[in-house]
Amino acid sequence: MPMRKRQKKVESMIAAIKKGDKVITSSGSTALWPPVKEKTFIIEIADDVKIEVAKSAVAGLQDPE
Repeated sequence: MPMRKRQKKVESMIAAIKKGDKVITSSGSTALWPPVKEKTFIIEIADDVKIEVAKSAVAGLQDPE
């Protein structure tokens, strides 16, 4: 049961991400959050450097500070 709660929390967090949010991937990279695709996200990790990652690779949101 605790694993299901955690999974639902992660899914709702991913669904709530909007353009411009800073995210942390499971590999530890931080990035700005541009456009969203169906099963993947395209994230900008540096100026004019964008990569595509699976939604499951998002570990959380970075604090705004």
